[in-house]
Amino acid sequence: MSTLALVASNLLIYGGSFVFILGVVGNVLNIILFLSLKTFRETSAIMYLLLTSFVHIGLLLSGLITRIAYNIFAVDWTTLSVVYCKFRIYFFHFCGLSALTGTSLAIIDQFLATSTRHQWRQCSNIKNARYVSILTLFFWLVYLCPHLINFDIVVKDRPSCAITSSVYAKYYNDVFIPVMWFVLPYSIVILFCFLTYRNIRNISYRTVPLLRRRIDEQLTVMIFIQAIFSVMITFPYMIYLTIVSHVSFSADQFTMDRLLLVQNSTILMYYMCSASPFYIYVCASERFRRQLHHVFTGYFRNRWQKRRVHVIDLF
Repeated sequence: MSTLALVASNLLIYGGSFVFILGVVGNVLNIILFLSLKTFRETSAIMYLLLTSFVHIGLLLSGLITRIAYNIFAVDWTTLSVVYCKFRIYFFHFCGLSALTGTSLAIIDQFLATSTRHQWRQCSNIKNARYVSILTLFFWLVYLCPHLINFDIVVKDRPSCAITSSVYAKYYNDVFIPVMWFVLPYSIVILFCFLTYRNIRNISYRTVPLLRRRIDEQLTVMIFIQAIFSVMITFPYMIYLTIVSHVSFSADQFTMDRLLLVQNSTILMYYMCSASPFYIYVCASERFRRQLHHVFTGYFRNRWQKRRVHVIDLF
């Protein structure tokens, strides 16, 4: 193995393992916090962020962990089973697109919640958020069904899990990846971030409860920073996928090794998008840090008190 290939492999093994651990821990902490505080449980935007936390874990499990395993064992499991080939790509896209939709819906919900129009503010409620979250999951489950048909094990120079239909391959490379994964969701997020920010600037002039105003400001900042960070770190991967799917490269080993290094670097940056929300929230919001401290200190305090009561009962 050449030096470049070794660097690329180790980058994904060690860097990917670090990102995977941080991502799973961070998303689990998000879920615990969002479900523990009544303030969060009754906020519709949190319902969408809760959805993204669950599917981010699925994205890390279906995408990153399999790439780490491939670089460790040098065995592509998607070429050993047709079922796994189809299910892995289907579940990966389902989790990824559900996460992007959840983030988009969260900032749209914040736009509605901070709107000056009463009818729009009424649309932002926890009941609607539950229905829309379920519809989102159902939509992507159905929309991605063609993946189960068009992906299969293809044997050319070596076996690979790839698209068997040339028509679907063109749609996948020219529409599905650039538009559905990048242009559409991030355009929506950035647009509604700025619209919500404009609403937030005027919110103090309206009769809005202080607690609600603070929650709206907190969530807007959290989602806005997460969106900007996501665009920045996923943009290189979008460029890489676009170039690779439309440009033919020389088959010499040095070129392949350089492409592998670029691929693994951009992939690692992409998965940081799924691993980073919790840490972005912690850095971006002092109120979030206080809420996190309150939940976990309260948990350990209750555990300690129950243990003391149990010890006293023994005597």
